[in-house]
Amino acid sequence: MGAPKLGGSGNGGGGGGGDGQGRCPTSLCCVSGHGPQPGGLSPSLCPAISPVPNPLPCPLSPTLCHLPCPQPSPHFVASAYVQESAASSTGDDDKVYFFFSERAVEYDCYAEQVVARVARVCKGDVGGARTLQKKWTTFLKARLVCSAPEQQLHFNRLQAVFTLPGADWQDTTFFGVFQARWGDVDVSAICRYHILEVKKAFEGPYKEYREQAQKWGRYSDEVPSPRPGACITDWHRQNGFASSLELPDNTLNFAKKHPLMDEPILPHRGRPLLLKKDANFTQLVVDRVSGLDGTIYEVLFIGTGDGWVHKALNLGSRVHLVEELQVFEPAQPVESLVLAGRKKLLFAGSRFQVAQLPLADCGRYQSCTDCVLARDPYCAWSRNASLCVRTDGLNGSQLVQDVLSSDTRACTLPQVAKQGPITPKNVTVVAGTDLVLTCRLGSNLAQALWTFEGRALVAQQALVLQDARLRALVVPGAGAQHSGTYRCFSEEQGARLGGEVYRVAVLAGNGVPMETRAPLESLGLVWVVAVCLGALCLVLLLVVLSLWRRLREELGKGTKAIESTLVYPIELPKEPPSPRFVPSAASDSDEKLWDPTSYYYSDGSLKIVPGHAACRNGGPPLATSTSPPAPIPGQPLHSPTRIHLGPLRGSSSNGYIRLALGAEERPPCADLAEELRRKLQQRQPLPDSNPEESSV
Repeated sequence: MGAPKLGGSGNGGGGGGGDGQGRCPTSLCCVSGHGPQPGGLSPSLCPAISPVPNPLPCPLSPTLCHLPCPQPSPHFVASAYVQESAASSTGDDDKVYFFFSERAVEYDCYAEQVVARVARVCKGDVGGARTLQKKWTTFLKARLVCSAPEQQLHFNRLQAVFTLPGADWQDTTFFGVFQARWGDVDVSAICRYHILEVKKAFEGPYKEYREQAQKWGRYSDEVPSPRPGACITDWHRQNGFASSLELPDNTLNFAKKHPLMDEPILPHRGRPLLLKKDANFTQLVVDRVSGLDGTIYEVLFIGTGDGWVHKALNLGSRVHLVEELQVFEPAQPVESLVLAGRKKLLFAGSRFQVAQLPLADCGRYQSCTDCVLARDPYCAWSRNASLCVRTDGLNGSQLVQDVLSSDTRACTLPQVAKQGPITPKNVTVVAGTDLVLTCRLGSNLAQALWTFEGRALVAQQALVLQDARLRALVVPGAGAQHSGTYRCFSEEQGARLGGEVYRVAVLAGNGVPMETRAPLESLGLVWVVAVCLGALCLVLLLVVLSLWRRLREELGKGTKAIESTLVYPIELPKEPPSPRFVPSAASDSDEKLWDPTSYYYSDGSLKIVPGHAACRNGGPPLATSTSPPAPIPGQPLHSPTRIHLGPLRGSSSNGYIRLALGAEERPPCADLAEELRRKLQQRQPLPDSNPEESSV
């Protein structure tokens, strides 16, 4: 488990991204051209670097060591090249540092505990002559610790590393981005490591596996000379070890079995520089900038997993968050950050986009107080221009800046900064409703202060709702005494910045109880309601039109049905002369029926009396056409196909005719006479009946 299977991409100035498992790219390990390059190692080693050149002893009992012990799978994060040979009094060699995470076998061979590591290799390492041929002889690694013991938080997942060089290699600083899971909350941290602390760990005691105790511990025996894992210095050259090829076998064998250092590397001040919950830090770059007071400040630009960039200022004992910028929308993880120091630009990249940002946007601060409270070392307030400007190349005597304490007394403006005229917003509410007034703040560190008619509101008079950027004043059950002018101030460290102004009028009356809010900047809700009402009206109109159209169709079908059942008018022919009835000699009673005096009623109307149609010698009737049966009462008459007019009855005053529909045979005249006699006998009890109402 010696040299890890490193991979990825990076340079001496910072960390690279991507999956770094199981690869050692030649671009990182080797020297291209003449002279050392960032991350350069001897070219003779790079083609034949073994993934695990120095495997650790299997931490199992002797009876179980025949089983394959799983080697850790390191995840490469970044690399850094430090020129420690520059102005070295001992003739030291340059170093290459690798940052990665791997499973820690020093605790339990099969445990899944992952730790962060930093490994060191000397640039002039060319391998051993007999032992560790074409393999690193100076490979050593130590654990990086980033934890908050008071909160029982231990960060073991290394996400990114940035190397901040200094004027001297001894001023080099490493910044590591760590992630952890605390219950159901994501927590991110940034730890700062000084290179001298890293150097101290690699010069300390080694860790070894003790067979008898079957556990790892500190190596306490004598260390071979020359020291294993050390670079070639002037002392080695004076003692005949000009390169790693001339190192003795006992030194190389010890380095092969003891690549892990015992002492961990602790962060600066023993705790994280920045700790933030509900955050997912992905990348980090750091810039050094000089303030007007001559102090060198470290400004951190941190990328997040949801497309934001946080700008933070390292004040030594704490970190001040200057601003937060949303770079990618919709949210995309920030996978790379590149700092262009000379151009004062920051480039942020995701999987699909690249964004260019200025290191500072001083123009967004509208007053001296706001500019000073921002604590941005790139910005200062200009008394001459009355603007917040960049400090690059400007005369500091006319600039106001206080990064450490943000003291606004240096501003020539009063505590309440002069701003342009603020237009009051008129708000009218009905008595008994809730009044809600909003106040937007320009800083997360500011607090909202409300005044009513120039006097500060106490907590008993109103309720202030807290939010990240929005403060709301709630007055439940507003009455006439709440009419007046309300004003919101943004207060930070004793300085006030004016905000919204409202003129509230409370109307007395029985209004509908509802919550009344101050007019907001957007009328999106009103538009949504209007669109919904318009759509509803359109749907109702379409339904009415559809019903009207269906009603018209049904009425049209009814009209056609009525037309199909009409009886067409028939022009009756002239009435032929009535046949002469011959009295029957069957009986004397029949002769009385045919008495002319019995044909009429007293009012002159014709009587219908039984009798016989004139038949010729008892033969067939005069007319041979048939007469159909009487129609069923109440049923309509369909349009006739053929109409047969039968003989007329008696008188021309009633005009009754019998219509034959079809071609049925007419019954004989005798049958007809018998039928008429039977019907008239039934009507004899009604002598006063109107003959017009009779029917056949």
